[in-house]
Amino acid sequence: MLPFRRVPLAWANLVHNKVKLAASLAGITFAVALMYMEMGFYNALLDGMVGLLCKFDADLILTSRARYTIGFKQTFSRRHLNEALQFEDVLAANPVYIETRIARWRALDSRLQVPVRVVAFRLEDNVFTDREIKARSAALQGPNTALFDRSGKASLYGRPRTGDVTELSNRRLHVIG
Repeated sequence: MLPFRRVPLAWANLVHNKVKLAASLAGITFAVALMYMEMGFYNALLDGMVGLLCKFDADLILTSRARYTIGFKQTFSRRHLNEALQFEDVLAANPVYIETRIARWRALDSRLQVPVRVVAFRLEDNVFTDREIKARSAALQGPNTALFDRSGKASLYGRPRTGDVTELSNRRLHVIG
């Protein structure tokens, strides 16, 4: 046998032209980075929509069939809630009101009004699993009171503290938590 040195053909083709190798690696790296960014945007979108649903104290959530997102403005007949109550396994059917189109948040130290998602519910209904919401439900019974979700972007919404006065759609609110 002749002592030939074995060089893999694929490796030889790959490193033959260093400029093409660098351009190929840059292109692949860019494509992978774009895919990870797309997955991040997708997960952020899902977390934004599903995150609220996970805080509900519910096994089943009814929505309009015309709705594909929580932010879509579509009314839902209370008749459907009453129909759900006809089943013996259903203990309660409580409405939750979500507004995303006309609600504008403004910290009093700012002139900027930014869109915000407002969630409203009857205080006597046990709608959420969140301990802070349950603990502050008595304080929410006062006029013009609101709870603020601190996971929002501080550069847009500020960081209101308990007792701060702010504005929601040109109406003054007292932040209670």
